[in-house]
Amino acid sequence: MAQPAMPVWFLIANALGFQAMWLIAVIFGDSLTLVAVLLLVLINFFLLYIVYQARFSWRNEVLTIAVCLAIGFFVEWVNLQLGVWSTSVSHALPPLWLLAIWVAFATSLHGSLAFLQDRLVLAAFAGLIFSPLSYFAGAKLSPNYALADPYKSLVIVGVIWFFVMPLLAVLAAKISPLKVGAVRAGDSACARSIQPQLAEVASSDVHKKIPNEDKPSV
Repeated sequence: MAQPAMPVWFLIANALGFQAMWLIAVIFGDSLTLVAVLLLVLINFFLLYIVYQARFSWRNEVLTIAVCLAIGFFVEWVNLQLGVWSTSVSHALPPLWLLAIWVAFATSLHGSLAFLQDRLVLAAFAGLIFSPLSYFAGAKLSPNYALADPYKSLVIVGVIWFFVMPLLAVLAAKISPLKVGAVRAGDSACARSIQPQLAEVASSDVHKKIPNEDKPSV
């Protein structure tokens, strides 16, 4: 189920927060990443609470981040096995700064990227096109990491993300940032609010018909 519409200021703040985290992770590596990503997550929780108030479920948001991080760990491990990064990258496991980017990316699934939840084809092609660009830019800006073969590496990244992005969109739709029943309760409240208006319209229609029925026939 897609989540309710969010204010524009939150979407902008969410997108800028992810981009700032991405830049910090790429340039500074592990040194500032853990502190920065923790701060980003806390700020995102605070902003989500402002938007949804008591309806916000921090447990669901933590679950979304955990699932995205697990998928990210597997994706980056596959990238290492397929030789996406140069031979100078000797990590057997994905580095912390790269996993921190996945955590930051998870905060956008219920934010600036929430519109992809019911647009899976668009999500697939967004992953195919924009993810290789992100990896390419990261490799250029990072002082310690480089792509092994830019063309081969970017093709691998694009193909993987063609499937990963819609998968994340589906998971984000399944794990709502709202508490269970919050959306239904909101729908019920909306229905109750329009019931008096519907009754008034129905009553006016009845009154309009009564005079016509009382007219004597000639």
